[in-house]
Amino acid sequence: MRPFSPFLPVKNLTSATRFTPFAGPWYTEGKLETFCGKRVVDVDAKQLAGRGCGRRYEKEYLNKYRDCMLFYCDGKARFERYCYGEGACFVFGVWAALEADGTLRYRQPLPPLAAAADLPQRLTAVEGDVLYFDNARWKWELAADLALDKKNGYTRLRMLAHRLTGR
Repeated sequence: MRPFSPFLPVKNLTSATRFTPFAGPWYTEGKLETFCGKRVVDVDAKQLAGRGCGRRYEKEYLNKYRDCMLFYCDGKARFERYCYGEGACFVFGVWAALEADGTLRYRQPLPPLAAAADLPQRLTAVEGDVLYFDNARWKWELAADLALDKKNGYTRLRMLAHRLTGR
C-alpha cells in the first residue's frame, strides 16, 4: 500500500474532484464545500474583530515576509506586509472590505510594492481563531486582540464614539 499524497490520484473519488497542490478535496466543481469540517457562509468582518478595536491575524512563517490581516470593529479589513530579519520594516498596507461570501475587495490603486497575486483574495474557512484564505493550507493564526490601533486611526476617542453610537 502506498502512502497518501495530495499529488497522487486517489481511488473512489468522482472525476469532478479537483486536486491541486496545497488544496484538497473540499474544493469541488468550483464551489466551496467544506474545509476541515467547517463551511464558510455569511462571513462578517465585525465578527472576526472580536470585542475590542479589532484583531490581528498572522500567516504562519513561510518566506522573508510577515503577512498580517487586521479586522476592525467597524467592518473594515487591512492587509499589511512586514520584512523579517535585521532590517525588519513595514513594506505596504492595503485597506479592504470583506463581503458576505468571504471575498476581499481591496482599495484601488494598489501601493507600488503590492502585487495582486500577493494579497489574499477570499476567506474560505474559519476554525476557531484560525483563518484560511484562497483554499490554501497555510494558517492565519490570531496574534493579538487590539484595544486600540493608533497607527491606523483607531484612537481612544474614535473607539469611545464607536461604543456610544453602537455602529
